[in-house]
Amino acid sequence: MSKPAPDFDFERTKWLITTLMADGLTHIVDVGANPIEPVPYSDLLKMGGCKVTGFEPGKVAFQKLQKIKGKNETYHNFAVGDGKTRKLYFTKHDSMSSFYKGDFKGCSYLRRFAGGLEVVEEIDLDTVALDKSKVPDFQLLKIDIQGGETIVFDGASQKLSNAVAVIPEVRWYQLYEGEPMFAGLDSDLRKRGFALHKFMFNKGLILPTSQYNSMNKEASGNQLIDGDAVYIRDLKNPEAYSDNDLKHLAILSDAVWFSFDLTLRCIDMLADRGAIEKINARRYWERLPHQYKINNGDTI
Repeated sequence: MSKPAPDFDFERTKWLITTLMADGLTHIVDVGANPIEPVPYSDLLKMGGCKVTGFEPGKVAFQKLQKIKGKNETYHNFAVGDGKTRKLYFTKHDSMSSFYKGDFKGCSYLRRFAGGLEVVEEIDLDTVALDKSKVPDFQLLKIDIQGGETIVFDGASQKLSNAVAVIPEVRWYQLYEGEPMFAGLDSDLRKRGFALHKFMFNKGLILPTSQYNSMNKEASGNQLIDGDAVYIRDLKNPEAYSDNDLKHLAILSDAVWFSFDLTLRCIDMLADRGAIEKINARRYWERLPHQYKINNGDTI
């Protein structure tokens, strides 16, 4: 399992945004924006540090988004994909709706999810490719659509070439028939120039056994199911980054997935290019939580 993330620090992130002076707000596109759980960029959004364009084909979830959205949020009630007409399976638990049917053999083994994956409606939808949409370029793609992520990538090749990061849901245990799983998603993103940076979290379940009711569920949840990963445009190719790209990646790394070393790397690269002062790396270091620092602050 992933280690607990530190608390969001408004003052540190505000200092970083003010210091870097990126060209415009960081733009996040959220595909599958059903507001069931808090999004990882929620604190950055609350402080006015980003803008969000979200997509949610479910009517109930979309209506909820319309009620709770803020001034920097725009949502659309249609399915994003590769531009082709695809069948969308709306399930009993709306967060499990997918372009793929549920894998009920897997559900039987886990003795979970079968009820939520029950199809209540099948609809042929004309999906919209992000490359053909009017959505402006974005820095981060957050996507969670139950196995359909690579379908969206196929319709967003140009937009993704200008993005600096992707946060996809990754699947370890198959819940849908034909879904690409982690290996397929990872291979797809690497071909597009992205590299796996970290896992934000992974979810595991305890397997059903004769002693299930006598087991500590948290300590024994060893069967990996899914999680969220962070992919960044591979920094081994720094020429793929403009100064503005590095600024947005630094902000996202600080405020969304708490990779302070990556933020510092971006700051160093900007300083080497003469875009900001070198002292700003030390100033950022001074604002980090104490558990991430040692007193001498030696450099390599």
